[in-house]
Amino acid sequence: MSDERAEQRDLWQPFRLAGGWLLLIAGLTFLPMPVPAGLVMILGGAALLVNDSRTFRRLFTGLKQRFPRFFAALHKKAARLPPRMARRIRHLLESDDHRGPPRSRSTTARHQEN
Repeated sequence: MSDERAEQRDLWQPFRLAGGWLLLIAGLTFLPMPVPAGLVMILGGAALLVNDSRTFRRLFTGLKQRFPRFFAALHKKAARLPPRMARRIRHLLESDDHRGPPRSRSTTARHQEN
């Protein structure tokens, strides 16, 4: 079952990479607007890219080390988002191991049953 899941993950990787870069570019385009839609798009693109792109992962880690106050402010703002999104963004901002957010207990239990 895990080989099948890994193969399925590999099939979707180009789409996640393309979607991540599109969100990142669109977010940079919308960043100067008064509504913070650009920042949400950038975070969404970063969440997609950091899991699949080694180059982006290194860049993101470097940015976190260079601008710790900015990332601390983002971490505080994540509390205002819906719980599922907030959990993903907090994991993205806190972790140096960017393989995705930890699974909830119910999801882990379902995978162990199969």
